Amino acid sequence: MIIIEKDTEFGLPENYNREKLISWLHSCAKKFQIKINQLSISFLDDNGLQQINNEVFNRNYLTDTITLSYRESEGIFSGEIYISLQRVESNARKYHTTYLKELLRVVIHSFLHVIGYEDKTEEQKRRMKCLEDWCLEYYS
Repeated sequence: MIIIEKDTEFGLPENYNREKLISWLHSCAKKFQIKINQLSISFLDDNGLQQINNEVFNRNYLTDTITLSYRESEGIFSGEIYISLQRVESNARKYHTTYLKELLRVVIHSFLHVIGYEDKTEEQKRRMKCLEDWCLEYYS
């Protein structure tokens, strides 16, 4: 089950569609041949995400997303995704893309973390970027 929450007054992209996003994530899970038992996605502002970053990781800086992953068994995952809509919108301007495209990229990036992908090394970052691009092709 995938649950999307909106916890902030900061607005989602104009053309955002909750059901479409959930359906896309389910189809991505199928493509990876895994099962998502439970996944919650919370949209926050910078302050909300920074508070979680501080409480959970004892880090006091801004980020666009925080992902908590719980591998339940082989091929079955649960997780929590927290996204700062302010960071996503700012990054969309910075990278010259639309707010929705940047939001989708951050969502799928976090989803990949939930299912076990890391991005600590340059090779892992390249792999994540390729997987993000591959998944984004299936959002229609």
